[in-house]
Amino acid sequence: STWGVEARVGLEDLQRADVAANDVVYVSGYSGMHAANAAALSAFLPTLPVSARVVVDPAPVVGEVPFDFLQALANRTNIWSSNQREATTLARRLQLRIDSRDAASLSEQLAAAMSCTVVLRVGARGCFVALPGERATHFPAPKVQAVDTNGAGDAHLGVMCARLCLGRPLDETIVWANAAAALAVTKFGPATCPSEDTIVALLGRS
Repeated sequence: STWGVEARVGLEDLQRADVAANDVVYVSGYSGMHAANAAALSAFLPTLPVSARVVVDPAPVVGEVPFDFLQALANRTNIWSSNQREATTLARRLQLRIDSRDAASLSEQLAAAMSCTVVLRVGARGCFVALPGERATHFPAPKVQAVDTNGAGDAHLGVMCARLCLGRPLDETIVWANAAAALAVTKFGPATCPSEDTIVALLGRS
């Protein structure tokens, strides 16, 4: 395989999104792997409305993308969501003194260092959410029989962004995202994000 048009995004392409107040903008760390994308995003993000929320998924490439791209993301990020391995890699790049096994402390240190909300996904344990200068809150995941974890993070992020778009509070949004990820791992394949009705049914049984 090779890079296609996704490696050739320019500032004008991003501006066509016409982001409005209270919109949610999702940014993938994979964009930093392409020089054109990284430059375009670095120029685009500062122009967004102040009330628009930027959600960043650093992806497994967080240890490979240019550091100035990570800084550009951090300067405009409202919510940074990653798994524990990605968060540990980022913390080391930021030269934070961490215990990678302590997810609560890791999320708190990253939130303080980047001045944004950090959602740290910890698999079957759910996730930790930390705001700058505050103690992390643990949100447990529903108990399920997992068969394939591929796509769980994507389901978590997608549902989180969708609920934020609806104006729902962060705590409720995280509960929904955890439920979506839990349901996603009960099916084989990466494209297993559940429907709203399925999430409601699971939360009703919890």
